[in-house]
Amino acid sequence: MFVLFFFIPYFHPLFSCFSSGLMKDQAQSKKESARCNGLIGIIPGVFLGVGLGIGSALVPSMTIILCALAISALVAGIAVGVAIYLLSQDYKQAKSIEKAVDSQLSSVENQEIENNGGELGKS
Repeated sequence: MFVLFFFIPYFHPLFSCFSSGLMKDQAQSKKESARCNGLIGIIPGVFLGVGLGIGSALVPSMTIILCALAISALVAGIAVGVAIYLLSQDYKQAKSIEKAVDSQLSSVENQEIENNGGELGKS
C-alpha cells in the first residue's frame, strides 16, 4: 500500500505537479553547481589580468606588452570559464531535466485542453 502511494505522484499525469517542482529545483541546483565550476576558470584569469594591468602601470617601458598580456589573460579566463560551464555534466543534466519537465507539463496541459473541450483553464 505504501509503495503504491509513494510512486503514484511520479507516474500519473494528474499528480505531475508534485514531481515537477522537485525536478525544477534539482535542475536549478545543477545549474548553480555548473556556474560555480565555471568561476574556477574565470577567477584566475581576472586576477592575472588585473595583476598584469597593475604591473603595466608600474613599469612604463613594458606597458604595451603587459597590457596585451592582461587583455589576453582576461579573455582566456572568460573563455575557459564559459567552456567549463557549457561542457560540465551538471549543465547537461540540468538541460535534460528541464526538457523532461517541460514536455511533461505540456502533455498535462494538452490533456486538460482535451478534457475541457478545447479551452485551457475552464472548470
